[in-house]
Amino acid sequence: MKLKKGMRALSLLTVLALLTAMLVPAVSAEEQALDEEEFQDLNKAMRLEISKDVFEKIEQKQQLLSKEYLKRYDDKLEIVVNQAMLSTKTELSPSEQETLKKMIVDHIISDAEMEKYLIDNNLEENSAIQINMNDIAVDEGDSTKYPISVKSGNGDMYTIDFYQCDVDIDGGSGYDVYGNGYTVNGDNDLYKVYFWNDDLVNRVYTYQLWYLDEDHPNQLLDATYDWYRYQASDPHTYEDVALFTVKMDSPNTVHLISCYNYGVPYAALTGYHGTADRPWTSNIYVSNIWNHDIDVYDSNTNMAKSLMTVPYYLNMPTS
Repeated sequence: MKLKKGMRALSLLTVLALLTAMLVPAVSAEEQALDEEEFQDLNKAMRLEISKDVFEKIEQKQQLLSKEYLKRYDDKLEIVVNQAMLSTKTELSPSEQETLKKMIVDHIISDAEMEKYLIDNNLEENSAIQINMNDIAVDEGDSTKYPISVKSGNGDMYTIDFYQCDVDIDGGSGYDVYGNGYTVNGDNDLYKVYFWNDDLVNRVYTYQLWYLDEDHPNQLLDATYDWYRYQASDPHTYEDVALFTVKMDSPNTVHLISCYNYGVPYAALTGYHGTADRPWTSNIYVSNIWNHDIDVYDSNTNMAKSLMTVPYYLNMPTS
């Protein structure tokens, strides 16, 4: 979809109606670009509509399908993808453009699903214990910088182990276990954790993981998707999050909220953002896919990883 400068004074709905009714002649990249306000209005409206629908489907226990939103919002997604290519001076193939659309829709659904969970469980940022990974990265014996507030009631220390693929931190090229190639910049470190002891009686504990960024294994898609995520976030950021709850209610489970990778490895094109209950283990693989879909099992047995050990409340042995 291409927009002329002369159309900018019109409302977005009018522009979309006009574009579906006529064939727009080719114009230069500069003339095609939306201004920032137009783009933000279009994107915010789309995100709000999808998020509202996701909230309603969760309430009604209905399945969340990205293909439904891809079809419903294809005209707006065309504009967003075109804008991303223009702004990054990147030319995506038709198949890459369709992949970017799905990534955008999956991102909106995932954000909405996590937001809904936090709201429903009254989990607010100001009530979380915030753990800075840099404060606990180095084991210095008795002087290791574990926050005292996350020791168990009897003073014992129990830990949950986060394993992040080294290329997600340091960058590099290679192949995952399915033979999918990747080239990533790195600097996507897991750098902080929010922790809520939601329900001490029933032993329910929630973790929100914060990463500095996420790198798509296709560098053209990475550039355009980075641009979209930065423009779509408020405040603007490249940060990424994952959310899960540990439930000690026999059977002990790790409830992954819109971040389960379904066994798929690092260089998957779009990721999965699944929600599922997984068997309890103290090992969490926090970059099974580049977009930080995670699991209690390693999907990338051929890739080196860094271990980060984080204190937590659960008074149980690790496994």
